[in-house]
Amino acid sequence: MSAILYLGGKTWEFMIPILGIIMLIWGHFKHGTVYLAFRHLKKKNFQKAEQLLSKIKNPELLDKSQKGYFYMSMGFIELHKQNLDEGNQNLTKALEIGLRTENDQALVNLQLAGISYQKGNFQKATHFLEQAKSCQHKPLIAQEIQRLETDLRNHDS
Repeated sequence: MSAILYLGGKTWEFMIPILGIIMLIWGHFKHGTVYLAFRHLKKKNFQKAEQLLSKIKNPELLDKSQKGYFYMSMGFIELHKQNLDEGNQNLTKALEIGLRTENDQALVNLQLAGISYQKGNFQKATHFLEQAKSCQHKPLIAQEIQRLETDLRNHDS
């Protein structure tokens, strides 16, 4: 009450900057640095992406859509480091949480198919490949699906 009296009744002029600061802090915790990290991944700057994602101490507090992309990004980083098991876990978690676009879902399924293929689990690779094919995806992903299908057919021969 003393702050209101001191400001001469202009509480809204005082409260607007405080509300703005609160919204920025809330936004940072709900969305974190996932978007920035994802942009760095697209540029193949894995180290910077990992640095940004490491700033998120508790990914479970992220907004649901951001959480999916957090795990997707972490999966790609782990795959880049040749950590197939960790990459597999993160990508699987990203699919379970959900991704916004079918193209992203296709991309993650394609990566999981590739991991399964590398591990020699061709039945699982085929399953993930079918999942990727069922999603609406861009031509580049379609090319990679065809390449992996060819590899699977050649392995069966």
